[in-house]
Amino acid sequence: MPTFTQLVTSLRGGAPLPTGTVPLFGQLLYAQSPQLQAAAPPGSALFNYLNTPLTPNVAGQGNNNDDFQVDTNAFALFTHNIINVTDQLSVTLGLRYNYERKELAASINSNPAACGFFLGNDPRAVTYRNLIRTASPALYQNLFLLSCNPAVSSEFNGNYTHDRSESRLTGTAKLAYKFTPDILGYASYDRGFKSGGYNLDQASFDTRVLGGDGAQATDLEFGAETVDSYELGLKTSFTRKFSFNAALFYQKFKGLQSLIFAGNSFVVQNVPKSTAKGIELESLVQPIRELNFRFGYTLLDASYDADNDFTGTPLQNQNGRQFLNQPRNVFTVAATWTPKLTGELNALFHVDMRYNSDVSIVRDGTGRTAVGNDGYPLLNGKIGVATDDRSKQLEFFVENITNQYYNISGFAIPEQTGTYGVYPAMPRFYGVRARFGF
Repeated sequence: MPTFTQLVTSLRGGAPLPTGTVPLFGQLLYAQSPQLQAAAPPGSALFNYLNTPLTPNVAGQGNNNDDFQVDTNAFALFTHNIINVTDQLSVTLGLRYNYERKELAASINSNPAACGFFLGNDPRAVTYRNLIRTASPALYQNLFLLSCNPAVSSEFNGNYTHDRSESRLTGTAKLAYKFTPDILGYASYDRGFKSGGYNLDQASFDTRVLGGDGAQATDLEFGAETVDSYELGLKTSFTRKFSFNAALFYQKFKGLQSLIFAGNSFVVQNVPKSTAKGIELESLVQPIRELNFRFGYTLLDASYDADNDFTGTPLQNQNGRQFLNQPRNVFTVAATWTPKLTGELNALFHVDMRYNSDVSIVRDGTGRTAVGNDGYPLLNGKIGVATDDRSKQLEFFVENITNQYYNISGFAIPEQTGTYGVYPAMPRFYGVRARFGF
């Protein structure tokens, strides 16, 4: 650290700073602010504070014995009934009453030393903080996240309790008709429900340092998700050698529980309204008993409704866009050959491929894709032996044969604006697997 005199001399074009010295941020602020120089003359407490390194974090500091516990009590009554109106026509009716109560107990104990600068009442620190915030609010936020990230902040130390309970009716109604012994058509409606809960991470708290109202147990809470699902389908099995199924689906979500990166951690956020619709096709071709081929295709149009208000949330400007990390087109192909080796033992040769179209994994505040995947195939295979009933099986397998790179997830790094981190998928790997059934 240079002396203040050395710093001023260097800034005025004099001798450069001594080799290996780095000025403090407080020194730079002081050197460029006549008002601050007048308020803190050399020798004053504030002058000495600005020329002294702030207390850093040391190894071992951060979260200490943070405990989260959620007790869940669930109760349900249900009935499921199939009514055969005729030999060809059947009606399925189901109803379920769901009740859940969740009780949260959390204890936060953190001790990063650098938090004292942002949370303490020392008038020198208060003045210093205000100077940084005035010079650059973005810089102030990033310095806070580097020194006293909400994920480890001692601001939230304490005990928290909360409980939530909810009850819902869900059910199903399905109409199925056998046009022929080999062709079945159906139409169905389902109401689904997923209870709410808690994000078990103190980073979900609202910090006062960045203008929030402080930690409250309700900051950890997320709400329930419901879906109304409609499906129209056809199932066929013309011969043992060929079958084909097709379905059209439409799903309307309320409160969709979406896992997103919220600036400091991954949390579940409820999306008010979302819609998913598409087509599913699948087919089995089996020219001989020992050889079969499976084909599948899914067209998925799943998007956040355009009239959602995402202002100020991690999903800002994503209205009307496809769900994150959900491909619009998926193709699957698989082939399995099990020729006889002995009376009870078969060889096993299997290969399968899944192709996912391009996806957005992270979008920036404008809705532009920042992290994603172009369309890619995943190829897997295995060779082995198995008994007729598959109760015993030994196989050599290879996953991701082509060593395809793709991202599983990603996030915007809060301390480095415009920089993103990713979690890459597993590269090619292989091994031996044995299975025994009893």
